[in-house]
Amino acid sequence: MVVMRGKLFAYLIAVLLTLSLAGNVMAMVGYNVNEGGIQLWGGTFRDVIAKGDSIPAFAILWKMGEGPLPNETVIFKIYDENWNLVFEKEVKTNEDGFARVDYVPKREGLYRVIVSYGDTSVNSNPILIIDPLSQYAPAIIPRTDWIFVNIKNVTPINLLYGLMDTYTRTPYSGQVNLTLKYGEKTVSVPVNVTDGIMKYTLDIRDVFPEIIETGGGNIEVYINNIPIQTIHVADPEGIGIFHDSFLYEGENTTVLIYARDVSTTPYTLLPLNETIKLVYYLKNGSIVENVTRVYSNAGYYLLNITDTQGVSRIDIHIGDSYYKTIFVAPRLVKGIPDVKFEISPKVLIAQPNQTVEFEVRAIPVLSKTVNGSYQGYVEFWKWDGTPWFRRVPPSLTEAVSITFNGSTNALLTIKVPSWAHYGRITLGSTEAFILVPRPKLDVWGVIPYSYDPINNTFIVPSNIPVSVVLREAPLFWFKSLLGSFSYEYYSHPLPNETVVIFSEDGILRVATDENGIGDSSMKIQLHKDLPLVAGVHAEKYYDYLGSLYYFDPAFKDVQSRWIVGVHASGANTINYIYTPRNTIAFEINGTTVHFKKYAWNEWWDRTETDIPVLLAIVREGSLVPVFVNYWNTSELTVDLSPGVYRVVVFPNERLSWSHNIYNYAYHPYETSRTIVVLPSVGSMFEKPYYKVTPGYVKVPVKLPPESMICVLTDSYIDRVYCTRADETGSATIQIYVPPVYGLISDNVNYVVITKDGQAFLGDYPLLLNITGDVTPPTISAKIEPEIQEVGKNVTIKVEIVDYSGIDSVSIQILDLAKNVYFTYNELENGARNVNLKFSFQIPKLSDYILFIRANDTNGNSGVYMVRFFSKITRTVKVLLEENSTAEIDTGNNVTLAVAGSGGEVDMNVTVASTVDENESRIKLQESGVEDLIALDVKTSGQVRYNWVILNVTYDEDMLERLGIKESDLTITYWNGSEWIDLKKHVGETIPDNSPYSNITIYGFGIDTEHNYVWANVSHLSLYSVAFKLPDLKVEDVSGPSEVPVNSTAYIYVTIKNDGGAVDKSFNVSLYVNGSLYEAKIIEGLGSGEETTVMFKLRVETLGDKILKVVVDDGDRVYESNEDNNEMETFITVVQQATTKTTFDRKTAILALIYYYWVNNMFEEFEKLYKEAIKANVSEDIIEVALKYRDEAFKYYEKAIKAGKFNYWTMVNLRHAYIKIEKAIEILEKAKGH
Repeated sequence: MVVMRGKLFAYLIAVLLTLSLAGNVMAMVGYNVNEGGIQLWGGTFRDVIAKGDSIPAFAILWKMGEGPLPNETVIFKIYDENWNLVFEKEVKTNEDGFARVDYVPKREGLYRVIVSYGDTSVNSNPILIIDPLSQYAPAIIPRTDWIFVNIKNVTPINLLYGLMDTYTRTPYSGQVNLTLKYGEKTVSVPVNVTDGIMKYTLDIRDVFPEIIETGGGNIEVYINNIPIQTIHVADPEGIGIFHDSFLYEGENTTVLIYARDVSTTPYTLLPLNETIKLVYYLKNGSIVENVTRVYSNAGYYLLNITDTQGVSRIDIHIGDSYYKTIFVAPRLVKGIPDVKFEISPKVLIAQPNQTVEFEVRAIPVLSKTVNGSYQGYVEFWKWDGTPWFRRVPPSLTEAVSITFNGSTNALLTIKVPSWAHYGRITLGSTEAFILVPRPKLDVWGVIPYSYDPINNTFIVPSNIPVSVVLREAPLFWFKSLLGSFSYEYYSHPLPNETVVIFSEDGILRVATDENGIGDSSMKIQLHKDLPLVAGVHAEKYYDYLGSLYYFDPAFKDVQSRWIVGVHASGANTINYIYTPRNTIAFEINGTTVHFKKYAWNEWWDRTETDIPVLLAIVREGSLVPVFVNYWNTSELTVDLSPGVYRVVVFPNERLSWSHNIYNYAYHPYETSRTIVVLPSVGSMFEKPYYKVTPGYVKVPVKLPPESMICVLTDSYIDRVYCTRADETGSATIQIYVPPVYGLISDNVNYVVITKDGQAFLGDYPLLLNITGDVTPPTISAKIEPEIQEVGKNVTIKVEIVDYSGIDSVSIQILDLAKNVYFTYNELENGARNVNLKFSFQIPKLSDYILFIRANDTNGNSGVYMVRFFSKITRTVKVLLEENSTAEIDTGNNVTLAVAGSGGEVDMNVTVASTVDENESRIKLQESGVEDLIALDVKTSGQVRYNWVILNVTYDEDMLERLGIKESDLTITYWNGSEWIDLKKHVGETIPDNSPYSNITIYGFGIDTEHNYVWANVSHLSLYSVAFKLPDLKVEDVSGPSEVPVNSTAYIYVTIKNDGGAVDKSFNVSLYVNGSLYEAKIIEGLGSGEETTVMFKLRVETLGDKILKVVVDDGDRVYESNEDNNEMETFITVVQQATTKTTFDRKTAILALIYYYWVNNMFEEFEKLYKEAIKANVSEDIIEVALKYRDEAFKYYEKAIKAGKFNYWTMVNLRHAYIKIEKAIEILEKAKGH
């Protein structure tokens, strides 16, 4: 184990701070990268700008892997909060790819910067322009949204505020003007402020009696014309609800509903007498309502929701009001209901262009064995240079197939794209991940300061420290899956590299050392009108953009600014240079809350500080202040009665529970926190942290005797859990612990209801020490070169890491026939990392698999498989003469016969187990073809070919093991830009990029008796023996557009196979409004063939019906293209039509007879059509029959629209009868009936 000390440890701590910040703030800098690798950053360097100062808008333009793009035109546009364009300018980038403009806004408010380059654009979040005088001279707390007053019991309110000069941190003393407004009435009174504390008692009954008479309203509170709070006078009775916001389909949940007086804290529960309506929105489009009448004298009700199968969301209505929505997500099992899967390894570290293997274990559910092929998906996300995973659609999605022939284990081979950063494999409900290490850049800076309490000034240096860390690392998002130790182990420094940092104050270049770390400094100009470590009270700006933007003052340190770090590879980061905050930690002991203040610059040593702050405590519910203090010492103790309180601090110091002083896992930058003082208990958790194992665990809590508690953590997987305390107040709650390793903070939300009807609502950041090691060893390997000559060596490097210790390692090298060529087995005695390097000589032409299994000391097992390839290259002299044939035997099951002229030439012949050239290999895979062997011939000069015969022998047993039919083999030719399937182009001449300008395919064949495939072509080049994957698609869905209710619609579906033959059965399914209606089985489909399936759809409800047809529903067939397996249409179900046309009973009976005849004849045609296909009836004859069938359909549809038994129904049905009868007659004659 390596223990990090000193400088490097400090850097890692700083990175932790920076990453915690970057994950929470909203960047003023936008970033985008286009398909060509052009990177564009744009926005502004600052969040908050003083009135009269300029917005520093900028753009950076680079290309990944190359560097800056100078002398390019970027366009700046600046909009106000109403999206009025206030500024526009075109600017050229400089030699660093940088451009900047400055714009001085004319007034306060929100502004937004948009930067564009060609079709690529980025935008900032809104920038706030403020008047510093109204914000900080003086600063005032608390500035909660409102104070609640019970209109049924109006009593005097003790208004209590703290005032401080933000620039000097001194308490404000003097006189302020307090203004109260209700409607058109305004009352102003002077109030004295002493030592930073302002007190005023407001009796609403005397000052605003009319607000009581009119049934309530809002009183606005101003101090020196600055809006501070709203006093809300209203009826206090209301409904509270505690619930899950998310469920998986089929899960149950509990909802706590309670009636309370919101003007008190803790809430006083009131008798609950309400109607509760649950509105279920089903996936089939229908809506179901469930209404319950509830009366509870205790004031609460536990509502159990159990039936969530087939539901997409549940709306909760109480009384006449909508309250909450619970979203229900489907449990996605992609067509594999009879088998469960395990994929190993769960997380695999891979390299670009590497071919890796996963071990898939099938667990049969409905039978004892597993047979056939099952389909999953692999998705890859492109590296875009950012250190974080951006939730964007994958750059590549492909189907993957696993074949089991009675065995429960199979190998899955995946080719990692050159551009990939992250991949995900999905098989049924099981996932595995591929991580490709990429350069990862972190850049940060801190504005250090000290406070002089004698002169009440801040001291800031002119130069501030800036640091960078550049490492090659997997995606940070998966650190919890890998484990911190494993992640750091696979994070390698990139030394001697230059990082460019763009800031408001200039451009800085920083070089990295041997640890990938770089230190420097930059000049910084503080903004004279803005204070240090201070946020913004921006409530009046909330409504400018409505719900589109939430301005959180806790995140707006007004002297902070943004920087952009870029490396030539394209690695980049957007981060903050910030003014660090002190930490205010607190703990509750009974009814006493003890606060301590810690300095920012030595946070890991917990050095106490006495820098002044304002601290206020308000009672939740009413939000009336109960304590305000100008606090200029390091410790403070406050006694509180039982209740729920909000602690507010100014300026922007961190508030944290003392046991979790930095609290990075949960709201690390809060300046306002809720605390709960329980009667006779104080704090419900008996100790600061708990040792637990992953999964649902029990945690003991202490509560008021015989009280009830409901809890829910922030995890989406967790569910509401309710229980009761015994007569001593002891209880045990249940929470979900994620499958990670180490120390985490999990926020527990709770409601405690005492036996005397008091409700306490709060949350607690519980520390969990997850000790159960469930993470297998992490394994990675590099094989160089990936394709090697037979008889030569590949170099194999293996890295295995595990935090708990590695017990044993086993390594094998096998070919596809499972012959073993190399074995390594060693006990590792608990080592945390194992590094191996060895050489392996390629024995013969084949694909090879490196298989690694590692076990840790806790019994977890990880596997890793990667494929590598072989080739044989020979140079032979060939004499080419007219009227003669030169035969070349490569000795590797490949022979060539060449007829041509040109004398003696050197032929360089390469036979490989895969296509060697990267571009052509990718194109081959994209075309839906898998290669078995590749042949590449290069000559010393241009040869005048007459013809060439390629003859490649194959192993029939090998094809059978791989699940390949001999008839599916083909030979493909690389023409310089695409692969040509020779089997499809016999007798054709096709242009190409070779010196011969084209290629002619004279012949192609497969000799299944002697096991070889051959082709006769006009010249040699790059060829591949391969097989075509199937490509099933829904060609057409036809049927009536309208049908009467309580009738049957006939839906015809045409399925075509544009790929290789399918020799197994597969499903064609019809879904109606998202629910499966019927599935039919197709017994295979040849290459190029199509078939038609008919569904009889009985419709019994009115309205539009969405019909979706899915071929290969269940993903049994491994296809080259999965994007064409579905097609949707819709029909409208209407009332039975009525008509004024009169007709006699005889006509009605005749129409009814025609109706049933036509329906039966459609079914008869379907049977004959299938028989005609199998009997190889001419396509021309079948086409004519289908034409009559389609005409019959049109008349049938008209009949349905006209009504079931009127005159026009009979006329159209008779025409339909004649047409379908003709179609049947054609098919019967063709079959010889």
